[in-house]
Amino acid sequence: MSETGEDFQNVPCSASLFEKIKFFISGDVEDNVLALLKNGGAERMNYFSDYVTHLICGQNAEETDISDANELYEIPAVTPKWILMCGKLNRLVHTKPYIYDNKKLFSNLVFCFSQVDDRNVLWCIINYNGGVVQFTLNSQCTHLVTASTTSAKYAKASSLSHLTVVTPDWVLESVRVKTLAQPELYHPKLIIVPQVEKHESTTAITGFEPEIEAKVENAPDTTRALLDKLKQRMPWNQSPSSLPKVTEIVPPNVVAPSFTAPRVSA
Repeated sequence: MSETGEDFQNVPCSASLFEKIKFFISGDVEDNVLALLKNGGAERMNYFSDYVTHLICGQNAEETDISDANELYEIPAVTPKWILMCGKLNRLVHTKPYIYDNKKLFSNLVFCFSQVDDRNVLWCIINYNGGVVQFTLNSQCTHLVTASTTSAKYAKASSLSHLTVVTPDWVLESVRVKTLAQPELYHPKLIIVPQVEKHESTTAITGFEPEIEAKVENAPDTTRALLDKLKQRMPWNQSPSSLPKVTEIVPPNVVAPSFTAPRVSA
């Protein structure tokens, strides 16, 4: 089973992308991988020596070659996926996520997605832990990651006995506990979708129409009528003829008290 299927076909690659790469092949590697390296200017070495910069590990890679790359020559032993990502991004990416390790958490597992959110995050997590993600659901897949039980891929996966159906939480939980979680606990059919409760109206229960609505509708008209009456009573809104006549106030006649000077005796 190929790690990347037909992904290496029609991958654009500049002629100088791999010009500083001198690689040695261990195991079975597809011709598309070799063609991509050749088109990018890489040089294939027939012997494992100090001149080799990268060990490309295919299927059935020799443990002795991997050990020599890690301990003797101290060069990265990468999977063909590293070459694929370099070609797609048109630059040399870091080799750490693509170091060959057949003991990674998702090694030898092939995943397919169906109606899941954050598929880019899941893709990165699975690839970093040694798994493979492909778009087509076929006999090579080992796991279908989905949160729906109504998709066409779910119906097809249910008919394949070798394929395990899990939710995205299974991937996250497996990485958290650093071992494959029990898939039976993360089947999408166990997802409980909350339903909105519909309450019966008061009319359906009592059989009477509420009168509050009519009062509410008439309330603005009543208030508006009261305001109009108050405005009409304001003095500035009344005609002069309707105003009460103000009589002239005449001050009362006040007579000053007479004053007789006292007589002074001689």
